[in-house]
Parts: sequence; structure tokens; C-alpha cells
Amino acid sequence: MNGKINIDLLTIRTLYTDYKPFIIPFFTILSCIIVFLIFILPQANEFFRSQKTVSEEREKLNVLKNNLSVLQTSSDSELDSQVNVLSSALPPNKNFEGVINALSYSANVTGVILGNFDFAVGSLTESPKEIQKFPYLEIELNLTGGIDQASNFLDTLSKTLPMSRVIMLGVTPSGSSVRLAFYYKPFPQAKFNENAKIDPVSKKGQVLIDELEGFSNPSNVSIPLFIGDEQASESAL
Repeated sequence: MNGKINIDLLTIRTLYTDYKPFIIPFFTILSCIIVFLIFILPQANEFFRSQKTVSEEREKLNVLKNNLSVLQTSSDSELDSQVNVLSSALPPNKNFEGVINALSYSANVTGVILGNFDFAVGSLTESPKEIQKFPYLEIELNLTGGIDQASNFLDTLSKTLPMSRVIMLGVTPSGSSVRLAFYYKPFPQAKFNENAKIDPVSKKGQVLIDELEGFSNPSNVSIPLFIGDEQASESAL
């Protein structure tokens, strides 16, 4: 069997005559496909990318408009006052002076005599990533007085800045021993982002700020230490 195919001029003419009606449509379709792939498809992709960019820019513009509106309706003096109140309630560092002032103020108001006290300082080299969400400065002190005086002292302290809570309370006939935690919160690292949204203080946040403004803040005034017969001492553990 001869595997060769001989195509002569007569065969070509026959094929051309038989398929002539399909040649022009074929090349027309082929040309359309080529034009679509080379020109139309890239333009369509570019159009969709442009639409996405326009949408992103509109969102940025809306954020900037919102930020401008918030800044224009905010009072600098009011913001400074709110920051001062919040910083007094939750200091950005271990505020030993604020703790001493709060203890002295509460002791003076309730007539409690402060005895020996110890600070649990903790690590002084902690980085923001290593500290817990709400770190605190722990202090243990002795109070001279009965349970009623200790209760009045702790009640006054709970409404005095900086914020604190009672970890342990022990009562004896001669006095009381209490361990307190004074909270602080380092400021986060400032990262400028022009596209970040600025939200005004929420109603819940404003209620909290108003409540804190009603607390005693002895850091704003000079409070003398109230020390009785026992000499107070401070030591770092």
C-alpha cells in the first residue's frame, strides 16, 4: 500500500470549488477571535481594573470626608480633657506617684492609718508585645483600724484614680491586710495611616468618661502622706 497522498492541481481546484462558500466566513470568524484576544479582552480587563480603582478611591474620599467632619465637630479642649481623665484612670506606665497619692487621699478621707506596704514592681524591661492586655502594679499594705474603716477605705479607693481592684483582703483584731492591683496600659505604637477612619467617642465611651470625671483624682493636687505611729516603707520585690 502506498502511504503517499498525491495532491495535484485538479484536486486543489475541486476542494476550492466545494468549500469556497466556507472560506470567507472561516477567515472572518478567525479574524474576530484574533481581534478579541489581542485588543478587546485586554481593554475589558483594563476597564474592570479602572472601575475597581475608582471604587477604592471613592471609599478613601468618603473616609477623608468623615474624618474631616469628625475633626471639625470635635473640641480640642474637650479632647484634651478626656485624654487626661482616661490617662489618669489607666496610666500609660507604672505610675507609682499616682498610686501613692490615691492611697494617701483615701486614707485621709476615711481616717485610716497606713502601715507598711510593699510594691511588686515586676519586670522593668517588658516590651509592649510581652506585657498582658491590662497589666497592673501590685501593692500589699497594712491598715490600722477595724473592718468598717477598711471597708470605707476600699470604697473610697474604688472611686479614686488610677483604677484599682482588691486582690486579697485579710482582717485581724488589730488591723487589716489588703493586696491591691493598680492597672496601667502603655500607649500603642503610633502608625500613621491616611486611610484610617476616625470614629467619634461612642455613647458608651462618653458615659464611661463622664463617670470617671466624677471620680476623685488626687494627682491633680498635692496630697500629704497620712502616716500614723507606724512608719510606712516601700520596697520592690
